[in-house]
Amino acid sequence: MASSFSTVPKILHGQGAFDQLGGVVSELGDRALIVSGQGSMRRQGFLDRAEALLEKAGVASEVFEGVPPEPELASVDAVRSIAAECRAEVIIGIGGGSALDVAKAAAGLLKQPLPIADYFYGAPFSDQSAAFVAVPSTFGTGSEVTRNAVLSDPEKPLKQSIRSESFLAHAAIVDPELGRGAPAEVKAASTLDALTQAIEAFFSIRATPVTESLSFGAVALLAAHIENFVFHSDDLDAAENCATGSLMAGLAFGNAGLGIVHGVVHPLGIRYHQPHGLLCGVLLPHALRFNRDHVPGQYALLCGIVKQDIAEFCTTLLQNVGLPGDLSGLGAKAEDLPILAKESVNTASTKTNPRPVRETDIIEILERVFGLKQ
Repeated sequence: MASSFSTVPKILHGQGAFDQLGGVVSELGDRALIVSGQGSMRRQGFLDRAEALLEKAGVASEVFEGVPPEPELASVDAVRSIAAECRAEVIIGIGGGSALDVAKAAAGLLKQPLPIADYFYGAPFSDQSAAFVAVPSTFGTGSEVTRNAVLSDPEKPLKQSIRSESFLAHAAIVDPELGRGAPAEVKAASTLDALTQAIEAFFSIRATPVTESLSFGAVALLAAHIENFVFHSDDLDAAENCATGSLMAGLAFGNAGLGIVHGVVHPLGIRYHQPHGLLCGVLLPHALRFNRDHVPGQYALLCGIVKQDIAEFCTTLLQNVGLPGDLSGLGAKAEDLPILAKESVNTASTKTNPRPVRETDIIEILERVFGLKQ
């Protein structure tokens, strides 16, 4: 059966890749807006370096700082407004997945007339967009190579993806140096997100030989290097391998889709305000056991990578990187679960899960995750 694979036209990867930012951006325009989070990139000196690299390349730049950990619709419209005011031809996302998703959506919708909320809830838009360059500082979301932006409307509350081919970055710059200085808990949560994405893409009903190869390689790299990356900031080899694993996972799931974990974590994230990667990591062992008998060949291959049952490996990994094994501390009640299940069962991610998912299946998993059932 014929299949397709698409991603960004240019990927620069490895130590020193960040130094090429000026040259990459200058090929796309003379005025740029840098979009970043709430201070980490500034404290570590990467925003100052970015501004200097752009200036050296003849690119005028402005900076928007302050994208929250859970990116909201308002942030996208704020970036669109500033980009229009400074006549930015290129929007550069530097930071974690939240900063990249806001920058991506702002670039993709910069030339559209309506507020982001209209498009978030289904209004059509053209493929006219500003140039977008993605520079990740956490190695988890793979947002630098995907066509979707995950955003939240706190008024509903609702967290979901908005996607378009026009959202793909014109270039991705993946330098392991940007991720080494993050706190251990941030690195743990982000890399668990990447591992979850790699595994779910490997199991997806839309997987192809190309995406399966990327997924398999991503699992191998991440499983071998996550712990050293989390706890040893001087281990550049571990950082580079986790950056590569996250990139490969993004390439895989961006074309193959995901599964039940990502179908469930968006409703959980908007209600309980927990890091996306932490929720993925806690749900992953349960999803592995749920899918095991429907993908026996792929499951056995993953067990071969880690030399033990992959679900047990992921359970132990959570403990080893300092993340909780369940979400019993969030205070969820049994009456919350049907609502969460209803919101999760028909998502795009749940629909590509290899085992058909019913609301009762989600409730059963959440009962265990929340400590409501042994």
